[in-house]
Amino acid sequence: MPFGLKHFEDPPGVAGFPADPLLGSEAYAQATRARSAVAQARRLLGKGDAAAALGLLDEAAKLNPGHYLPYLLRGKAAFDLRRWAEAEAHLAKAQALYPAFGSERQAVQ
Repeated sequence: MPFGLKHFEDPPGVAGFPADPLLGSEAYAQATRARSAVAQARRLLGKGDAAAALGLLDEAAKLNPGHYLPYLLRGKAAFDLRRWAEAEAHLAKAQALYPAFGSERQAVQ
């Protein structure tokens, strides 16, 4: 039987793929919300509003605790607010999470 539009959604004789567990869980939605919070925080940092950025970065870190970027940006925001010990702790956490790419690792160091 030739393949055509009639069987596009469910072609005969073709086994379907199992559902992706990541996409079926809340993890993907949380990572998406974390990414949005980081983007908003970056804009605020660019405008010099480190205090407001920290709130968004706290949310991003809670939503995606295994990603280095919220901690890196928290460190930068704390530094801007002259919270030296807090900045050092956030930057140490970012470094401990060991970013995947060399350029990211260099930015953390």
